[in-house]
Amino acid sequence: MFMIPDITVSLCSVAGLLAVLRAFQGQGTRDQTAYFFTSLLMMAAVFQAARVLTWLDITILFRFLTYATAAALPLVTFLLAEALLRRHAPLAAKYAVAGGAAVLMVAATLPWLTGNRTYAAALMLYQLGTFCYVAWMIWGRDLTTLTDAENRRIGQMGLALAALIPFLLTDFRHEMMPIPVRLSGLAVLVFCWVVLRQQVGHASRTDDGVALGLMTISATILGLLAAAQFGHGRTGGFQTAAMAISVILALDVLRLSLQARRLRNRATVLNSLSLSGDPAGFASFLNSIEDAAADEGVLFLQTTAIADFDPPQMIASFGDAMHISLRDLPAEPACDTIGQSQIRTLMNRYGATSVFVVAENPAVFAVAQRTAMSTALPSAELMAAFSMARIIARIEASP
Repeated sequence: MFMIPDITVSLCSVAGLLAVLRAFQGQGTRDQTAYFFTSLLMMAAVFQAARVLTWLDITILFRFLTYATAAALPLVTFLLAEALLRRHAPLAAKYAVAGGAAVLMVAATLPWLTGNRTYAAALMLYQLGTFCYVAWMIWGRDLTTLTDAENRRIGQMGLALAALIPFLLTDFRHEMMPIPVRLSGLAVLVFCWVVLRQQVGHASRTDDGVALGLMTISATILGLLAAAQFGHGRTGGFQTAAMAISVILALDVLRLSLQARRLRNRATVLNSLSLSGDPAGFASFLNSIEDAAADEGVLFLQTTAIADFDPPQMIASFGDAMHISLRDLPAEPACDTIGQSQIRTLMNRYGATSVFVVAENPAVFAVAQRTAMSTALPSAELMAAFSMARIIARIEASP
């Protein structure tokens, strides 16, 4: 009864972990943090896959892999936290974490011991103790010694650990706590989903919470309907809901992984173009980046599209800035200059949140449309391409 939900959740988490690894493939592992991060993902994938094979009684080797990786995961998490924080933990903590992992991994080679409740209790206490200590390291860090980007990334890891710890308890069943499905795989899926959403530019915690809440509600309703239809009761409904949200999350993680790879490939192309320019001239260069700009919801406006505007007045409103957003304009339209008024009109016409000067002569503007970009700016690679386009246009316009 328990095995089908457990296997489904674990297999979905394996798919999610492999999708994240695929999305980050090719970014290199020379950096210590990246090395520990990818190692953690691979080890988690091996753990989830090995325990599925253990439940299917394929071979005793996978039972060893399950317990060995379960013991190693806290150690790799500890090393990743040290790399992210750029500082060493106390020597006593290092010995305790490394020694605990070593003892549990050696014990995992003894089948008669791993089936004992004492081993399960020791493994649970080691995992919870290490993860709680890592969370304490993260929340007690000195914010001034790290950059804003590093603090955000470390904070996200702390939130992931805080979410994982209660789900981790469901992996250790007891007669007094008969949980109908193991949920650590679901916590791993949520982590994969958040990581990839940030990778593709959806970094709003509010949006993440709303999207995750809607998926959870949908899966819960599906579970209750299935339980009512087939008479499985609350246990069956809970299991169906867990399987449903795991499948939904896994499919969305796969979608986000493909999107992340496409964005990275596009960024590579844009970087190459921005570094080399285009010997064929401004028009050819603009054409070469047009598809990438359209993917980000950015539209180029040239001669016909701006025929009823006064480009020199608009360009003068930019000053040294490359773009103007809604918040850069006066709060009251009556206070606009002629150029600002025309920029506001252009934004309203195309539903844009930002306007960019791509070239002065010939005048070319780009608008970031609200439907695709919300209030965000285009990627750094596309902004660099805009700068290169401006340089090429100026070279062509010079005598």
